[in-house]
Amino acid sequence: MSELDERVLSPKEIREKKILATRQNSHEKNTCLREQEASLKCMHDSGYDRDACSKYFQNYRNCRDFWNHVIKDRRRNGIKPYLPPVSERPALRKQYKDFMPWLPD
Repeated sequence: MSELDERVLSPKEIREKKILATRQNSHEKNTCLREQEASLKCMHDSGYDRDACSKYFQNYRNCRDFWNHVIKDRRRNGIKPYLPPVSERPALRKQYKDFMPWLPD
């Protein structure tokens, strides 16, 4: 066994592994997977210093807020599936750009 295999994982590392092992680890189900992975990578790289990763966390929250808004709108308008397929997402980002100026291009 290598040293990495023998190393005891911290509780934060265990949570991180559980998150990555869930079904939410696909772009089809998790619209903010890229932002989630970036924040987890930042935490790992910074030695789990939350202050150093605050921009990544805010970006993830913005992403979740955006897609929750889209899902609510689709549900309200009777559009199914509520979570849009990956192929429709770029068009929705452009459509909602005026309402959410923080949204990147």
